[in-house]
Amino acid sequence: MKEILKRYQTVSDALKASVWFAVSNILVRGISFLTLPVFSRILTTEEYGLISVYQSWTGIFTIFCTLTIWGGVFNVAIVKNPEKIYEVVSSFQGLAATLTLAFLFVTVLFLGPFSRLLGLSEFLTVCMYIEILALIPFALWSAVQRYFYKYKLLVACSVTTAVLNPAASYYVLMHTEYRAEAKILVPLFINAVLGVWLFAANQKKGKAYYSRRYWTYGFRFNAVLIPHYLSMQILNQSDRLMINSICGSSDAGIYSAAYTFAMLLGLLTSAVHSSFTPWLYRKIKEQKYEVISKVTNLAVVFVALVTFLLICIIPDVFRWMLPEEYEEALRVIPPAAVASFFMFLYPLFGAVEFYYEENKYITAASAVSAVANIILNALFLKRFGFCAAAYTTLVCYVIYTLAHYYFMKKILRKNGVQSSIYDTKFLSGLSAAALIFMMLLTVLYHDTLLRRGFFILMLLTAGLFGRRKFAEALQLLSGGSD
Repeated sequence: MKEILKRYQTVSDALKASVWFAVSNILVRGISFLTLPVFSRILTTEEYGLISVYQSWTGIFTIFCTLTIWGGVFNVAIVKNPEKIYEVVSSFQGLAATLTLAFLFVTVLFLGPFSRLLGLSEFLTVCMYIEILALIPFALWSAVQRYFYKYKLLVACSVTTAVLNPAASYYVLMHTEYRAEAKILVPLFINAVLGVWLFAANQKKGKAYYSRRYWTYGFRFNAVLIPHYLSMQILNQSDRLMINSICGSSDAGIYSAAYTFAMLLGLLTSAVHSSFTPWLYRKIKEQKYEVISKVTNLAVVFVALVTFLLICIIPDVFRWMLPEEYEEALRVIPPAAVASFFMFLYPLFGAVEFYYEENKYITAASAVSAVANIILNALFLKRFGFCAAAYTTLVCYVIYTLAHYYFMKKILRKNGVQSSIYDTKFLSGLSAAALIFMMLLTVLYHDTLLRRGFFILMLLTAGLFGRRKFAEALQLLSGGSD
């Protein structure tokens, strides 16, 4: 234990942040996952449907109201203006809040018909905008914490709210007959209290609610990306909607359950990306491409290994948690898990597009992939059933990754960068290995002994050959991540 703690003290803040963000993400999603059986017994299916509709519309309107201003544009802005980070934060916060209030004002003018169009009550329609307003300061504050690798307060805040939300919701739900509304309002109230405090803190540090320079920059940068963010929503959600329409609600439920298990990898990759991206921008700015290549190779190997391990072990967890009627959904897991591997891969190329502010390429890649997903689902769902959606999603993420790689190369040439930044041959070989492993396991997936044998073999291989490489990457990060 002392040796582990000693090694932990020597690693970089970037790596510590990645680890703790991953742990936090797993805890937050895990708490939500574990409380699902509790609330499913309290709420009716109609109440769950209302909550789902509310959350879906909130996600869509967040894109329009906030431009997702804390996304790629934020990291680019603070890397290029390091001396005015908090001015950027407060002005971006002002821009997103003003846009949200403008949308709320227009909505209130036509509240009745607009609410009926959304399938929500007028009260919940207004609550949707309040929730978006509460999200803005927290999202920007979180982005700053990740940029500076200040993981302790962010992790503590995230885990505390993740525990408090279901606990308070459960108490209130047991004392009201308006259970769906309560399940929405309790987390909203907690997030709003936190949002007001963070809004004031962000403004106090930045003192720039309005900045013509940053408002113009943020709006122009991210307005072009609205089709990208909407396309990502389609790419992530259209398969479930189309299965429900073509194959029926039962198949949609089975598919969703299996896909949830397969996408557990996303808990890890999103945390890694959130802290890796600011580091990557710094290294691009410093033109330290060799360091980027080495560290990226290690990260992708790690994600690939976790992907393989998940493919092998998830069926055992799946069968333990779900009844036999879900057995057919096991065929979804290998392609869905490998799709999550490509979901980690493509942002590596997309980060370069963001850094050089070539947003039109990001939007083009997203739109092509989203349209391809809809077309492929329409062609193959009727013929092959709901499992086809997992393969169409995988194909679209491969297309998406290739498109981002092509555009990245084009942008680098345009900006006179001769290095490819990444080890393309290595990443291509690992991607091919992931696809081959998926096809092999798909054929032999019901052979429990074989799956567990693969699991043990990969663990032994990682232990024998991975230790030195990981130590080398830790040294690179520790020496060059600040």
